[in-house]
Amino acid sequence: MSVQVSYSKQFSLGIIFILLIVFSLEGIARVYDIWSPSGCILLKSDIYKSLEFENKRDVCDDFRQLEFGDWPFYQMLPDQHYETININSHGFRGPDFSSIKQENTYRIFVIGGSTTFGTGTTSDSTTIPGYLQEKFDNEQFPKKIEVINAGISGLFSGTEVALIREQILEFDPDLLIIYDGWNDIAKKYDNYNDGVDNSKNQFASKERDTFYEFGELLFDFSVIAKIIYTNLDSLPMSFAGPAVYYFEGTEINEKADIWSKRWIEICELGKSKDFDVVITLQPILGSSERTLSQFETHQFEWKENERRLPALEIYSQKLNEINDHCSGTADLRNIFDGFNQPLYLDSVHLGDFGNKIISEKMYESILPAMKSKMD
Repeated sequence: MSVQVSYSKQFSLGIIFILLIVFSLEGIARVYDIWSPSGCILLKSDIYKSLEFENKRDVCDDFRQLEFGDWPFYQMLPDQHYETININSHGFRGPDFSSIKQENTYRIFVIGGSTTFGTGTTSDSTTIPGYLQEKFDNEQFPKKIEVINAGISGLFSGTEVALIREQILEFDPDLLIIYDGWNDIAKKYDNYNDGVDNSKNQFASKERDTFYEFGELLFDFSVIAKIIYTNLDSLPMSFAGPAVYYFEGTEINEKADIWSKRWIEICELGKSKDFDVVITLQPILGSSERTLSQFETHQFEWKENERRLPALEIYSQKLNEINDHCSGTADLRNIFDGFNQPLYLDSVHLGDFGNKIISEKMYESILPAMKSKMD
């Protein structure tokens, strides 16, 4: 005698069977992920050939564990400590520092997005601000030089201005170094004014559509999704995971005007509050005359950097105008001319060696402003 199972029960059993398979595969993937972290483009990059696999895994895992807060504005949560990344009590990467500037101290803040923060670098000291601090430590100055890494992933000029006004001014800075470019040219024009007048509500507004939100959810909770995503070269991918900014290339001239106006206002504010401001325009993959590695060539094509370079050029044309109001400017787009070894982790983030080169040029760019305050 046969027993007929209803369609609803068959459907329920089928769903249960599929879920069991998915959970089993996810469990296997999580075990595999311990030994070969998924979603970590650093493992594909060729800049750290001599670095042990465990160290590469630490760099990726530490970045993925970082926690951020949205109130009163977008920032890294303070007091986070991992193998390769330390976030101090003020929410900045690197060693702690006193809220009140000590006597005979010259305080520098380096401000920018993930490239300033040092996404993909092997330690706090191998970021651009870290190397800059090392440079000052090895030189003789009449004051103690204190370099603070105020880079936060995703910041652009609007949110950087908000960070300066809302937090950094409280620490009595002597010099602000701005390291801009990639995030500004990629930011959608409709959202480009976020982070200034309504900074507390829109501090780190990112373009998020339904596809992105769903992808981020999968990326956060499913290792299988990370493995698939990492190996689909047709999808936008960076060290940090699914790309947030999709380059459109529209209204670049209008955005460059806003960019210039923002930093001129901060420079004028600096004059009234006795701090200097130096604006630097960052390099991206393809902006320097050099031979790209096979991995870098793929990244250049994958992220359509050829379309981004003219946009960066328009921003560079604003530097002379900015320089009339600020303590200095530096166009770093061609800084890697002739450096033919691999430098980039993806289409914009640099490894340790690239950061060191940037820090040396940055040091040269800020010395004139510093000397006027040292005498």
